[in-house]
Amino acid sequence: MPVQAPGREILSQQIKEALLQVRNSGQDESVNSDDLITQFSTSLTDAIHLYVTSIIVTVNTTGTIIGTSPSGPVTGTATSTGSS
Repeated sequence: MPVQAPGREILSQQIKEALLQVRNSGQDESVNSDDLITQFSTSLTDAIHLYVTSIIVTVNTTGTIIGTSPSGPVTGTATSTGSS
């Protein structure tokens, strides 16, 4: 099952921006450190959420169908493809 994560570069950039924002805000001595931590954790959570929801999973399945019917045995094949 192949997994593609097209948002990896975006995740890296968003984490870098969050860290830079905390660094720059932290240079202001009037900024509360708890506020900085809250700001960073929110930015990091948003970046991870965007990354996780951008993952694409592709699945291919093949199966054999065997059964019975009033007119006799039934056989066939089934193929399914999907992505999420």
